[in-house]
Amino acid sequence: MTISTWRPIAIKLALALTVVSCAVAPQGTPGGDVSALQGKLAISLLASDDVAGFFFEVTDAGGMVVVSRYVPLETETLDPTLVDTSSLGVLGTMHHFSDALFVLPPGTYKVTATPMESEMVPSKLCGPATGTAMVTESSTTEIVLVSECKATANGALDVVAVLDHPAQITDLKIQSSKFGTTCECLSATVKAVDPDGDAVSYAWEVVSKPNGAKYNEHVADNVYSFQAHDPGNYEIKVTACDAKPNPLCSSLTFPLHISGQASDCVGAAQEVDVIIAIDTTGSMGAHIENIGAHIHDVLDAVSIGNFRYALVDYRDFPEAPYGDPGDWPYQKDLDFVTDHLAVATAVQGLAVGGGNDNPESVYSALVRSINNEGFTSPWRTEAAKAILLIGDGPAHDPEPNTGHTLASLVAAAKAAQVRVFTLAVTHGSAGWDDETRASFKEIASATGGEYFETPNVDETDETIGKALSQLTAESICPAPAPTM
Repeated sequence: MTISTWRPIAIKLALALTVVSCAVAPQGTPGGDVSALQGKLAISLLASDDVAGFFFEVTDAGGMVVVSRYVPLETETLDPTLVDTSSLGVLGTMHHFSDALFVLPPGTYKVTATPMESEMVPSKLCGPATGTAMVTESSTTEIVLVSECKATANGALDVVAVLDHPAQITDLKIQSSKFGTTCECLSATVKAVDPDGDAVSYAWEVVSKPNGAKYNEHVADNVYSFQAHDPGNYEIKVTACDAKPNPLCSSLTFPLHISGQASDCVGAAQEVDVIIAIDTTGSMGAHIENIGAHIHDVLDAVSIGNFRYALVDYRDFPEAPYGDPGDWPYQKDLDFVTDHLAVATAVQGLAVGGGNDNPESVYSALVRSINNEGFTSPWRTEAAKAILLIGDGPAHDPEPNTGHTLASLVAAAKAAQVRVFTLAVTHGSAGWDDETRASFKEIASATGGEYFETPNVDETDETIGKALSQLTAESICPAPAPTM
């Protein structure tokens, strides 16, 4: 925008130019005594610019440059009466400005004032101002040009400060006693309250034990089960935290005194049947290689007692937009066996590919596994039944072709008394990973299983071990229902 006014002054054959900038530079600090506050605003809320002066250029009616000059900014205060108040209003005295006077022959001239960072570099924030002036005989025409500058509008910050307190443990019960014998199942139930009303999560840890002692443990939120293979004194720590990304916690330790003879405690174990269901779409290739290389050792380490394992895999429906031609929603690869080498061989024989979209036929794989479709040896009647789901894509919900939903899956699982433990493989892709997490957490929670996650290929086998260890602990020392 260009703003100009003319005023005749009695100086012979002259043109006087004054240019002002609309941006206001910081002047001091905000007033008021803030010394009693813990902190204060230490930034200026006023606009600033990069202008050190103006380059003036005067051209005649034919477009020829008559005169030009660079003039630094003045240090004086601007006289607001320079502007015609009837059309422009009064300018504040804090405008930065330059002033140039040129002696010229009478005539009409175009005048341009360009704001400059330095004598040779134009401003990046303030634009040129242009006006037309008529110089008459024996007088000075004074023209005021206004250069407009860019400025980022201020926003506002509304700060709410709240107090946060750690969760407090208020009660601990040990059933039936802190004095036990080897292979006996002892359990503890803790109660904690958060003073601020936040949700509370729990973690349990054996912090001391006899040298080389072995034990089984099972955690179910605020309930802890423990079975020692070796006699001696054990110390358990329970930690209660408010459920936030940076939690505040409190903890409590308590002793368990175990007598008796060392034992492997296998005789007390319940039968356990586990179906491992693996997503074999293309993105799972490296993880399946890791599982195949280590699953034999993992099963050897965690399978204390009477365990059987079976293997199925899934991709998606072989039609666009769900899957690729040749995909399948479910495939049985290995019937129930106790031979861990056979499980490893079956995993190593899995082929990966296809998949197309992100969601997969998760519900079909689970429902058909629950129903032992294609199995010659079904679930054992008295066995604890579980499926370990391993994949990197969420379930279709509802699922095409079958209409399966989370609700229908849960109904099938409860009818067969099958729990689903889920292991989400993540790839660092926010949207994709978040969908998989949400889907797998829902499945585990709704069927009474547990959710696990691995972002690293090299940790896939370890995470499988953690999931199966929960089943091992439960088969030997089931957790009681919470009593608080």
